[in-house]
Amino acid sequence: MVSDLFEQPRAQRPSSSGANVTPPDKKGLREIAGLQILRAFAAIIVVAHHALEESRGAAGTFSPDWLATSGAAGVDIFFVISGFIMMLTTFSDPTKITKPTIFLLKRSIRIYPLYWICCALVLLAHSFGLFKSLVIGGLLNPLLLVPSKNLIIGVSWTLIYEMYFYVIFAIMLISKPSSLQMATRCTIAIFILYLFSFLMPDSTLQRFLNKPITLEFCMGLWLGRYAIVNEVQIPIWVAASSIIAIVAAPVFVPHGTTSGLPDVQRVAAWGIPSVLLVAYSISFAEARSGISRFGVILGSASYALYLTHPFIMTAYAAILKRSIKISSFNQILPVIMVIIISAIISIFIHYYLEKPLTARLSSVIRR
Repeated sequence: MVSDLFEQPRAQRPSSSGANVTPPDKKGLREIAGLQILRAFAAIIVVAHHALEESRGAAGTFSPDWLATSGAAGVDIFFVISGFIMMLTTFSDPTKITKPTIFLLKRSIRIYPLYWICCALVLLAHSFGLFKSLVIGGLLNPLLLVPSKNLIIGVSWTLIYEMYFYVIFAIMLISKPSSLQMATRCTIAIFILYLFSFLMPDSTLQRFLNKPITLEFCMGLWLGRYAIVNEVQIPIWVAASSIIAIVAAPVFVPHGTTSGLPDVQRVAAWGIPSVLLVAYSISFAEARSGISRFGVILGSASYALYLTHPFIMTAYAAILKRSIKISSFNQILPVIMVIIISAIISIFIHYYLEKPLTARLSSVIRR
């Protein structure tokens, strides 16, 4: 959930003929605040998911299995957003299609700098006896976000899928396709690689390709393709029903752990509601209330939140392990505090580290 996943898109309104026309405002194109708010929501439920998982080891745990599991759907929302924004930012102006090399370079300077900083902090902490479960060996693949058996940061498995999708998208850009051709070709390529994985011997790469969750990127692509030429209008009751479906899915879908649902069921139970939520968020062009403006701010910091909250989770787990008194408390308040602290820290990191660093690297590349 990186790169364009955290880049504010702009939307265009379709004309009656289906051609793109800019809306009549001073900026020419509208910023979609709703997507940033949805990013914030997705990031927060992922943090809540991990906090609830940690709390289940405490004597005062309150978290039922279905509640701890449902927050994992934030990843599915991010994957759909990623495909959607990729299509929208690339094809809203068909006369200015980005070159594949520039496309990958832009994504790389958004993905790697903060990720490498976080990896360095994990490795440094490991040298002082923390992160004991970390297996040191073969660091190049996880640092480059290539499929790897050992990860430096646990949540980086989603970033590896992001890079996989970006590489496929960049390859398809070589022939300068239309938006329809891009959505079709990416879907076919990802689906063929998924099917091909069943013929491969068991390996890290085989297990990586053998995840239908990659099709959620394609769902986002097709939604983006539709939004380029049509006005998307989703009733609020559909969005509300989608959230209920996401939360309720673990109750009805058998699953072995709280880390998520089984692969195929996950795409159906969480992927489809995620598409509907993204479609609904498009209608919110501006953040007008204080809460929505904060949602936009937190959405902008969602990548920082996603990468840095594992440090807070490690501290929370250590406190529960070392303090019987705190562990015996009802964990509702501690979980809420962990979420709030994670959000505040991520906002500071975004505005004082991630954003300036990305801007500086972008400036260097432009020169």
